[in-house]
Amino acid sequence: MEGLRSNWIALQNASPLSENLFQHYGWCHHWCQTMLPTHELDDIRLLTVFQRDRLVFLLPLIQRQRLISGSVWELLSHPTAQYTTALFDPAHDADRLMELALEHLRDKGVTPDIIRLTQVPNTHRRVWAGHKNASTEVTDTAHVLDFTRFRDFDDHHTSLSKRTRKNLRQNERRFLRDHTLGEVVFQAGDPEFKRAIETMLTWKQERFQADGIVSNSVGQADFHALLSSLPAQPECSNPHCHLLLVDGNPAAGQLLLVDEDRLYAYFIAFDPQFARMSPGNHHLHRVLKWAFENGYRSYDLLGNPEEYKRKLCNTRIDMVDYVEAFSLRGRLALSLRIPTIKKGLKAGFYALPQSLRSFVADALAKRRSA
Repeated sequence: MEGLRSNWIALQNASPLSENLFQHYGWCHHWCQTMLPTHELDDIRLLTVFQRDRLVFLLPLIQRQRLISGSVWELLSHPTAQYTTALFDPAHDADRLMELALEHLRDKGVTPDIIRLTQVPNTHRRVWAGHKNASTEVTDTAHVLDFTRFRDFDDHHTSLSKRTRKNLRQNERRFLRDHTLGEVVFQAGDPEFKRAIETMLTWKQERFQADGIVSNSVGQADFHALLSSLPAQPECSNPHCHLLLVDGNPAAGQLLLVDEDRLYAYFIAFDPQFARMSPGNHHLHRVLKWAFENGYRSYDLLGNPEEYKRKLCNTRIDMVDYVEAFSLRGRLALSLRIPTIKKGLKAGFYALPQSLRSFVADALAKRRSA
C-alpha cells in the first residue's frame, strides 16, 4: 500500500465519480493500522490496472476465509466502510478495466471463491453490470442533501414542510425552557476531538444495550481506535466533530468526514438522558446550518438513516450488492443463499421482546470486554 501511495492519491483525485471516500489511501491506510491485526496484512488484495507506470484502476479488497464460502474477497475496511466503489482514470472505461483485472487473476490462477461487494452506489453499477453472475438487487439506500439547490440555509429551511418546521420550533423551545444551548466543532488532532469521539461511542453503546441492538463494531476497542485517532489530513477525510452543548456539556455529536466540498455524517450519537427531547433532531439542523455557512455543497447521511433524517434530503442513492462466484465451491455457497438466511435470523432476533434483546446485547458486551 505504501509503495502505491503517490499513484493512489493521484488516481483518487482524478476519479470522476463521487462516493469514493472509503477507497482513499488515507482512510484505507489508517483502517489497516487500527483495525487489521498484523497477521492479516497478507490478506490485503489490491486489484489494480496500470498503463505503463501510471495507475488507472484500483479496487482495494481484503480476503476473508469463510467456513462454507471459502475465500471471499470484500471491500478493504468492510464493514466500517459505507460505499463500495472503484477508483479509475476517466479516460478509460471502468467496466473494461475491471474485466482486465479479473482476467489477469484468472490467468494467474489466484481468483477467490467469491467476490462480494456490498453497498455499491447506482452511480457505479456499470463497473460490474456486465458480469453475468453478479446480482443487482437494491439492498440499501443512502440519502443526501444537495445544498446547491438552495440559496442558503434559510432557503432550505423554508422548503421544509410546515409540520417539520413546527416540530423543530417546539423541540427547540423544550430545550430552552430549562437549558442553554450551544455548539462547538473540533478537528482531528485536537485533544478535545478524541475525548468527544469516545463520549459519543459511550452514548451509542448505552443506547444499543438498552434497546437490545447487537453491533459488531461499536463495542470493539479497535473501532474506538479507528475513530478517535483519525489523522488531521485531507487525504484521510479531514474529520470534524460537531457537538451540541446543553448547559455547556455535550449532548449530541456528529463525526463528519470531508471529501473536498462533500460532508459525510459517518457517526451520530446523543446522550441518552436527553432522549425524550430529541437532541439528535435539533442537532442535525444546527449541523446543516454550519455546513451551509462553511461552503459545503452536500451532506450525505450514508446508508439507511431514520425517517426524520430522510425527509430533509433531496437526493436518493440506491445501492446494490454484487456477488460473483469464481469456483465450484463459490457457486455452491451462493446457491445456499446464506446472506438471505442471516437476514431472516436477524429479523427474527429483532422481533423478540426488547427486554430479551437487551439481555442478549448486555451479555455479548460483557463477553467482549472479558
